[in-house]
Amino acid sequence: NSLDVILKVSNNAGQSRVVSDTAQLHNATQAFAGQAVTITYKHQGQVLQKSTTLLSKSEVDASKKTDNPKGYLGIVPTNLTVQRSTWSAPIVAVGLTKQLVVLTFQGLGHALSGLGSLIAGGLTGNHTARQNGQEQATSQVGGPVAIVAVLWSGGSLGLSFVLMVIAIISLTLALMNVLPIPALDGGRLFVMWLSRLFRHPLSAAAEERIHGTGMAVLLALFALITIVDVRRFF
Repeated sequence: NSLDVILKVSNNAGQSRVVSDTAQLHNATQAFAGQAVTITYKHQGQVLQKSTTLLSKSEVDASKKTDNPKGYLGIVPTNLTVQRSTWSAPIVAVGLTKQLVVLTFQGLGHALSGLGSLIAGGLTGNHTARQNGQEQATSQVGGPVAIVAVLWSGGSLGLSFVLMVIAIISLTLALMNVLPIPALDGGRLFVMWLSRLFRHPLSAAAEERIHGTGMAVLLALFALITIVDVRRFF
């Protein structure tokens, strides 16, 4: 049996979003939430279209508080188990890790873009830009509360799902740790590299102030993300 492949999501205003992975499908349906859309997909080599109405954000948020959570299409992704031979499993793992790295950086980019829109909207008084920026930024990040909620809702999928979530969290933390963010390992290496580049080593007090400020910002973001997660899932 061949699988259907979603190619594009379009609304009645003529706006379209090309879909090549699950992240783009989520972003497309989220952008057109509550609207009538046309889904272009490939079925057995033929390109077909089907019209439907997406769920609104309030409906999706309400469903997450029940035992039957739904996405904007009215469904949620599920696992398809594919058995790999022993020799090919490491190769597939490398490819999957590459995909997860790309998706992680894409999510980080969307979060930073949303944060920029949020700040710009706040400075200019543009309520729409501020609200859209807030939704875009908060939809891309999650803290311990979000992790518990995901594991709780997907626990019935079995141990493989839990292990996959743990692997994704570990990979995300590793990537974040190497970024040039003060207080993290990547930030310390970046400061050390700058000191050697300009041949002007920082004093211990100056370095402590830099990393202390970075840690304060990270803790503030952690608290903000926790508040957002509590409002999202409870």
